[in-house]
Amino acid sequence: MKKHIKAILILAITLSGCSNTSNIRSNELNKYKPEFIKKELSNGLTVIAHQDSRAPLVTVNLWYKVGAKDEQAKQSGFAHLFEHLMFTGSKHAPDNHFTAMQSLGAQEVNGTTNHDRTRYFQTIPKGALDYTLWLEAHRMQHLTQALDNTKLEAEKQVVQKEYQQRYSNPFNVMMQTMAQAAYPSSHPYHLPPIGNIDDVKTASLDTVTQWFKQYYKPNNAVLVLSGDLDPIHAIEKVEAHFSAISAGPIPISYQQLAVPSVAKKHLVTTHTLDTRQLLFSWHVPGRNTRYNETFNLLAKVLNNPDSSYLHQKLVEELKLAHSISFMHTERQLSSQFVIAAELAPNITTQQLEKALFEALTALQSEQDMADALARAAEEYAIEVAKQSDMISGQSGRAHLLAAGEVYYNDPHYYFTRQQKHQNLTWHDLVDATQTWLQPSKALTISYLPEQLTIPTTELITTPPAIIETPAPALQSLHSKNIGDKQLVHLEQPSDTEFALTLSSNIGFLNEPTQLQGITAILAKALKANALTQGINLNTNRHAHTTHFSVVAPNQHKNKVMQYLLNLKSGKVQLSNSQFNEAKQHVLNYLARLQGDMESTALNEISNVLLFDATLAPLSGFGRVEAVKELQLSDANNYLRLLFNESLSTYTSVGNENIDQQLDYIAPLHQHRADTKQSFITRLLTDHQHPHPDIHIIDRPEMKQTLIVAAHVLSNGVNQKARTANALLGSGPTSRLNQLIRSEKQWSYGGVTKLTPLTTQHTLFTLMAPVTPNAMGAALTELKALLQSPLSSELTPNELAQSKRQSKVRFTNLLSNKANLSSFLALSAELNTLNELVDFDSTLRAISLQSTSEAMKTLTNATNTQWILIGDRTKIETQLAANFVNSKI
Repeated sequence: MKKHIKAILILAITLSGCSNTSNIRSNELNKYKPEFIKKELSNGLTVIAHQDSRAPLVTVNLWYKVGAKDEQAKQSGFAHLFEHLMFTGSKHAPDNHFTAMQSLGAQEVNGTTNHDRTRYFQTIPKGALDYTLWLEAHRMQHLTQALDNTKLEAEKQVVQKEYQQRYSNPFNVMMQTMAQAAYPSSHPYHLPPIGNIDDVKTASLDTVTQWFKQYYKPNNAVLVLSGDLDPIHAIEKVEAHFSAISAGPIPISYQQLAVPSVAKKHLVTTHTLDTRQLLFSWHVPGRNTRYNETFNLLAKVLNNPDSSYLHQKLVEELKLAHSISFMHTERQLSSQFVIAAELAPNITTQQLEKALFEALTALQSEQDMADALARAAEEYAIEVAKQSDMISGQSGRAHLLAAGEVYYNDPHYYFTRQQKHQNLTWHDLVDATQTWLQPSKALTISYLPEQLTIPTTELITTPPAIIETPAPALQSLHSKNIGDKQLVHLEQPSDTEFALTLSSNIGFLNEPTQLQGITAILAKALKANALTQGINLNTNRHAHTTHFSVVAPNQHKNKVMQYLLNLKSGKVQLSNSQFNEAKQHVLNYLARLQGDMESTALNEISNVLLFDATLAPLSGFGRVEAVKELQLSDANNYLRLLFNESLSTYTSVGNENIDQQLDYIAPLHQHRADTKQSFITRLLTDHQHPHPDIHIIDRPEMKQTLIVAAHVLSNGVNQKARTANALLGSGPTSRLNQLIRSEKQWSYGGVTKLTPLTTQHTLFTLMAPVTPNAMGAALTELKALLQSPLSSELTPNELAQSKRQSKVRFTNLLSNKANLSSFLALSAELNTLNELVDFDSTLRAISLQSTSEAMKTLTNATNTQWILIGDRTKIETQLAANFVNSKI
């Protein structure tokens, strides 16, 4: 299961632009504040129901007010372990919860644990709401009646694999080090939610069962339903399924602790990456205190390079740091304010520490900060509006409602937070800084590279029927040729907004050697440039194409068009600060990738497959040595290339018809000279690796071995191929994960992916992190899987589940114009638009036989390259022990 978002502090923390808003003013966020009905059932369960009929989907979000802070001695990691156990089935629904949800076509089926809460979420077709509520009620009341030692031991193994995978990444180790240094061992925030792995290993069935009985009760839970539903009727369904569950007393581990008092200290620790980080951390008051909003706003102000005194002083003027970022980590008992900086070459930690403390003091004398505060509040509003626009249990509207209720007893909290920000003055921020961010209270950590060396009543026991929901038909999807270009338009009623995507036929694989990483820099810099004009422009980068997407209110259409015309004419020039910030962002990201096995694999696949050491890596961020040499002129020149010589498709979504849209984009159209076959197309056609090999990448610090298989297919991606790939390696019930996770317990989970490289070439990849001592056996089994993926025949049930998942993914796209516009552009480039007009018919035409044939096409390559990333000595020992005879 996915865990909490990684807080990688070397990355400059940036706020995402809103997908459907632009320049939200102080009085405009209210229109994104969802209406809901809230009811507390007789057993204490809080239910919030919100109607959102943009798509026939419902998000079910169930939060329990228990987290790692509630764990007792020798029980660390129990909250997270039980998150896993909640997916193992209950008395009347014994199947794995993932399996049950995938049979519905559900998306985002998952759970996460932090110190203060545990949450479970899924996005389902609306006809499956009754059934899903039935499942959740049975998990709440009857889970332990189906829990046994076999399930417990299996999930303990999964958690151990997750621990190994997470802490193979040096940056996660850094974060753990910071928490353990900041909080004493007696504090509930001392350990990460995954806990001490030794406590997990010794957990018994009795102790985890007792944990469940203590905390998993209706009066300790909040249930949010958001989507295509009638709120009153939805709450009646909840009452029918949950009212038989009895309430009970909840142990209160902590009400409120005093903010830890820490004297100034400086720790030094090492890692395996070539980057020097300096981290400053202060304890500040937690949620529901008067300082919470103050530090939240302060972090936003300081993260804006244009208004951040610390950025201007330490990065631009004194050049002591490559980058600096600020984070306010909000928790119930105690929060932290963190400053992270990457040292510039030849600068000592003492120099930067002294300068930062001086700059922090000087910051308090700044006077004219009203505009910076207003902009930060506005950026927060944009971020919330973007989240509110998402039908998502993990981060969308349902998540915001649930988080507001659990953390602040106010479902609208995150929708009204901007008003709290606007009531703050610069004096409030200075007061908080003087009170809490004192040098004498700072924890400073230097991260330096190593020198190379039972219920009272019965629930309903018969599951409700699942009502199939058809996918919306896109009868109003049309396309027209405009000379050598194509306009694709979906007429979709909307009172407020439109979306426009401009597609360039140049992707990051086409970047010249000396310009590798330039598109990644442009994506970041161009977004910042457009925001100065009140336009939210996002860039989606693919191997073979680049999409520039704008979503804006209808009244801003003329402003958007003028900006795009200025881009084409070269009037838009990126500034030095926009370029430098974006360049540093990319370099920081590349530094983080050094410790990530999957990214290492992506950086090697192109060379391994195509014998071309100069080909851009598939991570899409270039190589460090090339990015460091890039100049502002390179970015502005490449920007003109993308917008003048290579635009090939315009895709739009809005309330006009295609002829009206044709008139709107007419100023953008100009003839594009014929182009020769691209370099990457020639390379993929003529120079693929002729035979299978095994390649080893030595990473002795890794606690797992990543097995990667890759080959290039000479065909594009259509829905049939996506269906076959999903059955093979997407999700916990796929054939890949049934093998390596459920049957063999070698891995936390693997995945197969299809990545378009050109319109005629697709990269197939399989990635499976496994324990080092199982690598040889796993490699043998995975080779057999690819050689014979249908060793057991596909079943009608497997195919039906996969089709339901595809239907939900497709339906979810329709609720977000930005994603939909970019998806239509990609479909046009892959010549699969006809599949979308009547998506249900497309799915019905996919048979067991055609899916089986497609799966064989995906896997039966004669030139599959295998990449093994981990400790080379252990890998070679495993290869020899398992008689793997391949060229190395």
